[in-house]
Amino acid sequence: MRRDGTLLAQDVEIVLDGGAYCTLTPVVLSRATIHAAGPYACPNVRIRARAVATNTPPNGAFRGFGAPQSLFAAELMVEHVAERLGKPSLDLRRKWMLRVGDSTATGQVLTESVSAELVLDAALKAAPPIRPSAHPSVRRGRGLSLVFHGSGFTGSGEKKLSGKVAVACTKSGAFTILTASTEIGQGTKTIFSQIAADALGVPLDQVTVGAQDTSLVPTRGRPSPRVPR
Repeated sequence: MRRDGTLLAQDVEIVLDGGAYCTLTPVVLSRATIHAAGPYACPNVRIRARAVATNTPPNGAFRGFGAPQSLFAAELMVEHVAERLGKPSLDLRRKWMLRVGDSTATGQVLTESVSAELVLDAALKAAPPIRPSAHPSVRRGRGLSLVFHGSGFTGSGEKKLSGKVAVACTKSGAFTILTASTEIGQGTKTIFSQIAADALGVPLDQVTVGAQDTSLVPTRGRPSPRVPR
């Protein structure tokens, strides 16, 4: 790190609590490692990561698994660096954020805008002013972090949890998507319907997602599901 705030190198070590059983620990560790450098451009990055077995309950993977843990540490380091340099952490984030032409820590060259600066500016503009508290012992402030998150399940995880999908045409001429992928807030039903409607060339309202019933959806051992009519 230079005194002007130029980011020169990152040396990150991750020790992940894997719990008493392995379950999806390798995949969670993979995501934690990939995101550990944060959404910042840095010419020199070393990330060492390992998971350890402990006596805690088994840990699984849900939503952002792996990434939030390492990104929290990365953002906390931004605050520490800003304090040491005597600079606003917002200025450092704006200086370091990934832009078109930059390379991520994993070697991906960004050929399209990731809109980091636009999102940051929009968030700052939308943030309401901080009103002072009526109680002297209560202090108010505002937190800010800049994060990123890769889509999909990452590397070998895609192979471990790969599934099948089928599309059934009903008697009324509508289409039903059969998949074991369960909607837990990530937008599966909407996205699957949009993909199928676009591929089939039909209006979106003619496509629905069937129930995640193991007697209906295709699996690796049963390629031809019982299609609901």
